[in-house]
Amino acid sequence: MKKRASLLLLLTGALSFADPLTPAVPAGSGFTLMCQIRADRFPVSSTTKGPDFFELQHNGRAWFSAQARWNNPKEAQKESPARSRIGFWFRPADDKPGELYRSELIGTNEWVHLAITYNPQDSRAPLRLLLNGTLVYSYANTINTPELNELIRNPKLTDVTIRPQALQSEHIRQLAHQGSDSEYRTMRRFEQPGDQKALLQLENSERQKQYGLRYAEGESDIIYGELGTVPILLDINNDGLLDLFAAGTGGLSVYERTGPETFSPAQRYEPSYTGRNRADTHAASIRGNLPGVFDNDRWYPHFLETGYAASAPIAGLDVDKNASIFFADWNGDGFEDLVSIEKGKCIWFTNTSQSRRPILADKKTAKNTGGSTLKISTRAIPFDWDNDGDWDLVYIQNRDELWVYENEAAPNTFPVYAETPVRLVTESGQPFTYFSQNARLAAADWDNDEDIDLILSGQSGDFQWLENLNRKTPNQLPAWSVHQRFQKTGGVLTFGALATPSTGDLDGDGLDDIVCGNSDGFLCWFKNRSLSPTAPLEWAAAKPIISGGKPYRFMAGEKLSAQGAGERKYGYTVPTLADWDQDGLIDILLNTIAGKAMWLRNIGEKNAPAFSAAQPICVQWPDSPDAPPWNTWQPGPKDLPVQWRTSLDAIDWNRDGLLDLIIVDHEGYLAWLQRQKIDDQLILLPPERIFENTDTHFVYDYAHYREFKDENQDGINDFRLRDPQGALTYHFRDTSAKLGRDSRHRRYKFTLTENTADLDNPDRRDLTPLPSVTLDSYTPLSSEENRLLRLNAGWAGQSGRCKFDLTDWDGDGDLDLLVNYYPHGAALMENIQQTGNRAVFSDRGPILDLVCGAHSPCPVATDFNKDGIPDLLMGTEDGLLIYQPRSSFEDLPGRAPTWP
Repeated sequence: MKKRASLLLLLTGALSFADPLTPAVPAGSGFTLMCQIRADRFPVSSTTKGPDFFELQHNGRAWFSAQARWNNPKEAQKESPARSRIGFWFRPADDKPGELYRSELIGTNEWVHLAITYNPQDSRAPLRLLLNGTLVYSYANTINTPELNELIRNPKLTDVTIRPQALQSEHIRQLAHQGSDSEYRTMRRFEQPGDQKALLQLENSERQKQYGLRYAEGESDIIYGELGTVPILLDINNDGLLDLFAAGTGGLSVYERTGPETFSPAQRYEPSYTGRNRADTHAASIRGNLPGVFDNDRWYPHFLETGYAASAPIAGLDVDKNASIFFADWNGDGFEDLVSIEKGKCIWFTNTSQSRRPILADKKTAKNTGGSTLKISTRAIPFDWDNDGDWDLVYIQNRDELWVYENEAAPNTFPVYAETPVRLVTESGQPFTYFSQNARLAAADWDNDEDIDLILSGQSGDFQWLENLNRKTPNQLPAWSVHQRFQKTGGVLTFGALATPSTGDLDGDGLDDIVCGNSDGFLCWFKNRSLSPTAPLEWAAAKPIISGGKPYRFMAGEKLSAQGAGERKYGYTVPTLADWDQDGLIDILLNTIAGKAMWLRNIGEKNAPAFSAAQPICVQWPDSPDAPPWNTWQPGPKDLPVQWRTSLDAIDWNRDGLLDLIIVDHEGYLAWLQRQKIDDQLILLPPERIFENTDTHFVYDYAHYREFKDENQDGINDFRLRDPQGALTYHFRDTSAKLGRDSRHRRYKFTLTENTADLDNPDRRDLTPLPSVTLDSYTPLSSEENRLLRLNAGWAGQSGRCKFDLTDWDGDGDLDLLVNYYPHGAALMENIQQTGNRAVFSDRGPILDLVCGAHSPCPVATDFNKDGIPDLLMGTEDGLLIYQPRSSFEDLPGRAPTWP
């Protein structure tokens, strides 16, 4: 058993309330104020309306939530002691002089650690508000000493230490971990300053350079950008060939072209080049006269030189802020006109200037030949699909089919479109359907043959060329040739959006390989081509996993996604490598978007893996299987329903020589399924909840944020309740009640939900909010149940998603838990006590200071160099596989600091 960390955080150098501040702070030096506060001394505020919640965080981790409102200083000082609340007063740089911002502590039963670093020499940021070492906000206006003294002298601050030297962030973080095995809940995410977007993009760029695994020399692989990447086609190096810009939410990559469908490795651009969210970015010029880029209603005419650093106004531009905008010369006068696709309409502007500063006039809405306003998908672009000299409109339909509204007006006259669209077909006359979900489009003369081609980008950020053959098919439609997906030579390993790696020696050569899934539902194998375990890592290009004689792919179809039929082509494959049937060959255990545990049996040889078709993992249920209440498929008598998009971990938990299975069960708890061998047959027993959490007042969401909700203000976490029929409460994020958003954080209203699933109507998606008055009839979980580790209490689409891996991360002989954590990839839940099969975990916080995207990343422990110390491999939102080696067990969060 491990000893709990002692509460020795602030014993040295404690400051009595009579002590003045000045002697403790040498003139001209910074200092750190450390406070340890019993939060249960301060009542929870009943005010929950409006955008008035924020969090103090360490590396994105919420350590406590605060509620704020405006007061003048006298009112704040008067109110705080009277109501037994702690107030922190500081002056924001962007608010009116004379007003002070007051934040109130939201009470819990835990200690709260606060660090404020103050440096009077820095006039730009005299006060930095931190929690355990992370800068929360920087304030440009000075706070005078008396106000700071009022904070220190508050009689409710019973434990205060002044350090005469500003502490390093790691020291502060470690101090807080010493103080308690508990960390703190979250209610709302803090709206961070605008420059956090640039910081995110810089981190993404740097992690590729420092932590990305790399292909062996000469290896070529499919290009993968980010989730929802938009293609931009411009000639960056003036060689006469269009290059590929991949614009995503995390930044901008450019691939210089080396052939018709091959490219150099990606180059990531710095924050000044990437700007804000690129989800609606398009190349603005089709004919090449104006090689700039639109981002919604912003025009960047000098994109190739300065990127998104400076936009230019366009006289007469009047479009919706979410419009997709393109240049196209509809009247043949040599001036690039402008077309806007917005709110389901096509709107044309006439350009009266040929310069880089267009002047627009004569705004018109396009109509069809029947005189009705044309209704068009927002994912549409203008291009001459039949090579007759006018501007048609191609759009991608929800089922990823390409359709065209043909322009039936005479050349150089205002476009008038056919009433019925035409399906785009291949050269054989067969209708074209894109293999991926939610494709984006770009149009340009890709092969320099004087006609317009199409470039498509899919869900996983890959790209495909549709070549305009400039001839007709047998059914007299324009013919298009479908090329292979674009490839890059060398660079860093990627496998598409939401990559989910697992490691093991798949081909028996003594080196651990990688098998990886992604959002499109594919599985691939990266063979380790290193010369030895200690040699530099090198990797072969991805090969598809062949299952049942064909490349494996799982798709949700119409009914298998918890988020509805709009995700029909998503797969969210999450593989785990293990010898499941214990025949000496590595098999693949698999979860998907459907939330059904499966495995692919290795039916090949030790050095030549081959896999059977997917088959269910069978459980010896005493009755019918337990399934999530929103499940959309009917389990068979031995099927294992799990929460969607979660890991499966095959490990010998009870050390009896048989591989057991660890899952996230139907209600979001971490659970163990014991393996037994009876009459030479391996069987799997039903799940047992044997894992406990030291922090009993919260549950987690899919990003590993702590969710604490006391709807009726009775001091009980309402996620820890059962209704009169025995069902647990859940939560969902009410997206209609957003309180704000930025590039890293979205804040929602959390609504408690009854178990209202209608098993006779599996497509039902409505939720029943749980009023606070009904909670009086609910029963808190028993103390034994309350300690159980519930990794996600979310409902339906916000359930599951958790990625985890059990490994001895700290080298003490027991198995700890790595779990996904937004935005920094992975957190460590340390096994601090194990009795028999039951284990108690304590959340130690993030173990990777790199941004890994908004969706749940996938951390796995690996040991490529075979030194016995687990390293970290991470699959990220943009498909990048990053690797952080370790040389010691001592690089752990929560270890005692060494003071400077």
